[in-house]
Amino acid sequence: MRRYKIITLLFTIIITPTNFYPRSLTKPTTIIFDIPGVLFKENRAILRQKIGIRSLASYAVTHWKNPSTVCFDLLETMSKHPAHQPSVLLKFKEKIMPRCIVEWQQGYKTCDQVRTELVNFIEQMAEQNYFSSMQEKNLTQHIIKFIFDAQQLPELTKPVMPMVDLAKQLKKAGYQLLLLANVPHELYSTIKTNYPEIIELFDGSIVSCQTHILKPDKQMFKKLLDTYQLNPCQCILIDEKEESVAAAQELDILGITYQKKPLLIKKLKKLGIIIN
Repeated sequence: MRRYKIITLLFTIIITPTNFYPRSLTKPTTIIFDIPGVLFKENRAILRQKIGIRSLASYAVTHWKNPSTVCFDLLETMSKHPAHQPSVLLKFKEKIMPRCIVEWQQGYKTCDQVRTELVNFIEQMAEQNYFSSMQEKNLTQHIIKFIFDAQQLPELTKPVMPMVDLAKQLKKAGYQLLLLANVPHELYSTIKTNYPEIIELFDGSIVSCQTHILKPDKQMFKKLLDTYQLNPCQCILIDEKEESVAAAQELDILGITYQKKPLLIKKLKKLGIIIN
């Protein structure tokens, strides 16, 4: 019996390739990056500075609430109103987004239009005593007005430099790099204008504001595969959302949910990706 186990072990070692790939993944040639939450993120320091650290601290002390939580709760409340129910499910920070934000991401509405709708909804909810105080209502409105101001997007957006460095390494190693993201026109334009050296690392892009489709809709992934004539079994997706990773894997694209760069690199190396 022991002799049989040794022979089986030797046989396994001989036939197992050096680089192991999951059954649905052949040698990877293309790495697909998400934009928000992977390559770029919000600049929270600037946001706190612009809104006012004293205002935020005063509210937190008197109400024992996180102002950002109040804002996201408001957006989810808006999504439940018949006039604002989204046609497509879109979540941010685990909160369902209202129709205006979905349409902004799809490229059907501008940032200013969304801002106007949100401010009007805040006034409507204030009349219904939704807010616990006038301070809460004013602070929420101030945050919403600032975040959805197209002129502020350049300051509110910054690159995730460890991921930019990873993209450079992968590019140098010869991999095809592509972008696949839910992103509105104003944000995408801001990134292309302010960070051309990052966008130039990539060989192409498919973004929701141009396709009018949102991940995790599989049509978004099919659009990418068809446009760049990709073999899904040779692609790896790096995305911040588990539902997008799951949708990609249904099409034989191997997906990795991005958390931290060191963990991501370990997973990529296990898949045979060359990273110097």
